[in-house]
Amino acid sequence: MIDVFEVLDWLNVIDGRSYLDSASRRLSRSARVTSLSDAGVQRRIDRLQEILDASTENLHGAEIALHCAALEYWRGWFSEAARHANQAASFYKDCSDDHRRAVAMWMLGMAQWHVSRNPRAFANWRGARGIFKKRREFFRSYPPEREWYDCCIRKMKVALASKPEEPHAWLNRYRGTDLTGESQQFVGTVQEKIRQQAYPDVYALMDDLQSFNRWTPVTYEKGEAYLECGLASYQIGNFPAAIVLLKKAVREYSPGIGDNHRQMIARWMLGAVEWMASRNDVQAASDWRQCVENLDALKVMADTGNEQDRKKWYADRSAILKEALSEHLPSPRRSPQRCIYKPAPKPQLADEPRTDRYEYLVTLVAHDRAVADRLIEHERAKMPHGSWNDWVERAVEHLLRSRS
Repeated sequence: MIDVFEVLDWLNVIDGRSYLDSASRRLSRSARVTSLSDAGVQRRIDRLQEILDASTENLHGAEIALHCAALEYWRGWFSEAARHANQAASFYKDCSDDHRRAVAMWMLGMAQWHVSRNPRAFANWRGARGIFKKRREFFRSYPPEREWYDCCIRKMKVALASKPEEPHAWLNRYRGTDLTGESQQFVGTVQEKIRQQAYPDVYALMDDLQSFNRWTPVTYEKGEAYLECGLASYQIGNFPAAIVLLKKAVREYSPGIGDNHRQMIARWMLGAVEWMASRNDVQAASDWRQCVENLDALKVMADTGNEQDRKKWYADRSAILKEALSEHLPSPRRSPQRCIYKPAPKPQLADEPRTDRYEYLVTLVAHDRAVADRLIEHERAKMPHGSWNDWVERAVEHLLRSRS
């Protein structure tokens, strides 16, 4: 998973503006000293909490909360980190600040995953990635920002490749589920019980689902039942049972009817669980290498059938899995790559970005930054060769004119 302080560095990278006050910044910086005791870190977080409680500005409070979350995650206090990250995400939602909300959501997912809230964690991760994808499209005419988002989205995809929920979402990408209606009801109830952390009920339901599908005449229904039970076992922390069930799914999905897309998915999930379980690294690497071979074979099959979108999808997944594999088996000389934002060369003084006018535009739209950004993008589309200041000014003028 991406380092928590790298995620924190994403917060203000696009506009370069921090809402943190100087006292909070000093407290956060001093709390990161590795030699500091847990008690010393906690004292600084308590002081940050006092400043947060006294704050009257959402952007200011949200940034303090996210610094608290990062520090707590770093020290292994995951429940507290989840609480602060969730608070930050709520503040940013109120401010309509999508970029910063996505950063808070990603950190929230990191903390939730460590307290066995896997479905919620994955939902926040996917939500954060989705926001970054939309932001990338908004900045399609601004190469530095677009490239930064491209880099972060790539890192997100590689990080999620190690979570079984990610490949699980692709299981039925190219054909419908093999589960009958009653089996689907079992699976839905299992997921609901996991969200409620009613684990004894989960085990009983999984036993019922496997028994129900033992003699099913539906091709691959048994394989999908094993896969769903394997996912559920992993989500409640029973890695040995998850590995056994996912191995059964791999066997049931042996090619014979159709391609081996689903067997590849089951093996990808199996490898992801094996990485998490101790003493399974060699087998995990072997399973993922087999997945890469399967993905490359599926890419060739799609090309032969002139399914170019499908070919690209398999090629992209192959590249992501290779990168994830290399991160699990790092070279001694390899260091993690960080996404560095390199702003475009500064324009002449006359074209310096006027943040005061942008902030004025934000106030005109009731502090909804997403609306302000859409108005600017609308002006950019009408006058692509203008400057940022031109687009902001035109957006302000048109908005005032429409209200007069």
